[in-house]
Amino acid sequence: MVIKVPGVKKSTSQEGKGTLLTEATHYSKAIRQELDEIAAKREFLMENLFSVDWQRANARPTGTIESLVALSVGLVPDLANTDFIDEAKRFFYARNDSASISKLNTFLRRLADARENIAPLGELHPIEGKETRFKKSDFLVLAGRLGWELPEEFKRLDAAHEVNNSDHKAKTTRKTNGKGTKKNQLRILIWRVYLALKSLNDKTIAQDVWNEIRYRHSEHDLDNIIQEVTADVIEWRSCYGNEPSLSRGSFDKTLSNLKKKPPF
Repeated sequence: MVIKVPGVKKSTSQEGKGTLLTEATHYSKAIRQELDEIAAKREFLMENLFSVDWQRANARPTGTIESLVALSVGLVPDLANTDFIDEAKRFFYARNDSASISKLNTFLRRLADARENIAPLGELHPIEGKETRFKKSDFLVLAGRLGWELPEEFKRLDAAHEVNNSDHKAKTTRKTNGKGTKKNQLRILIWRVYLALKSLNDKTIAQDVWNEIRYRHSEHDLDNIIQEVTADVIEWRSCYGNEPSLSRGSFDKTLSNLKKKPPF
């Protein structure tokens, strides 16, 4: 942020000095008021730098690479430009706010990594006709592959998408075999995701399936069983009222068993 302060003219006469001194005093008061207003606005922006309007952000299925990376660290996307971030770092350094400085440094690192992954060299493809915008869903897949920790709010797809899913909700998967054994809905979901990914890439591995469930489960979870997915565990709720979980450590074995005996 550059602040231009009106200068004071130099005088060549003693009489002029008195006049200009009065004028300088007048300007100084006006300038101080202007600077106070700018400083107050600047401080307001800095203090609200991490106050994201998630409802508004998640209603947008696309974004610039800067705005998407900003959301990945919980930074207001409209303020995601490197000049402002540099100024913000100075602001928080002066206040010894190490947590905010760490987030800003993470933003800069991730921004560099994300730019390196833009097509044709990487996997992020700009939206046709809008070269600077990308699908949020594609960005989440990239974030998952890179192992980025994300705010829980950012991992949720927009409400309209979820409503559309609920309108096309599949019939209940509560099926029984001849002995009345219940089907495991999470296993069915895992298999559904695996088949979807395998249709695009024959070399799909367990981590790919985990990341897809973690970041894009709304696109596959027709029964809305998923409660929370982290790097370590899948928490879910079955249609029978149970709330079991599946650890990442057990996931590879589960998928391997499904390959041997598919649920459908």
